[in-house]
Amino acid sequence: VLNVWVGPTSDPTQAKPITQEKQRPIRDYVWARTGKQILYTQDKGGDEDWHVYRVDLASNQTTDLTPFEKVQAQITAVSERHPEHILVSMNARDARFHDLYKINILTGERQLIAKNEAGYLRYTVVHDYNVRCAMKANNDGSLAYFKPGKKNKWKEFLTVPFQDSMTTSIIGFNSAGDKFYMIDSRNRNTAALKEIEVGNGVVFHERQLMVDDKYAK
Repeated sequence: VLNVWVGPTSDPTQAKPITQEKQRPIRDYVWARTGKQILYTQDKGGDEDWHVYRVDLASNQTTDLTPFEKVQAQITAVSERHPEHILVSMNARDARFHDLYKINILTGERQLIAKNEAGYLRYTVVHDYNVRCAMKANNDGSLAYFKPGKKNKWKEFLTVPFQDSMTTSIIGFNSAGDKFYMIDSRNRNTAALKEIEVGNGVVFHERQLMVDDKYAK
């Protein structure tokens, strides 16, 4: 059974397990930016109700940061600018939709950041934990990306057709939030890395950063 081990990089043979899972493998984990905790997700018996756990390396104690029954939680963001906090998407309010919460990994205190009432599948945030966009699926299988605006209004600024939905996605924003980076396979045989500038919720300039010219056409 897969567990998380921690040890010195100078001598990996001294690594020791910090989790004690005996039934289900732990497949997703990350260092907290405090450098003192490991965060991981785990369900129970394959029910896919994933919880987010914190392991304190000094005390070796494990704490469930999302201790709710029949609720699925996922780590959305971990930032060095907020070492004691993480962003977690969780469907505790409405089983259909994942809201976005900021959680203090030391105290377990939770704060609602984005209330998901439109059926968004994923949020994209930057290191300051500001939400830059949200994505949802349309009935025809295409993906629509929305940018937050004034008075909690969201405006669609990008649509990815069904045939490109598996190979086209936004992968991040710059710190100012006016440019985003994406892997884009639309109207192409292969995907390209692009930088796209956004103004007032509308795409108005894009720059191709990298592409394999051999297979570009």
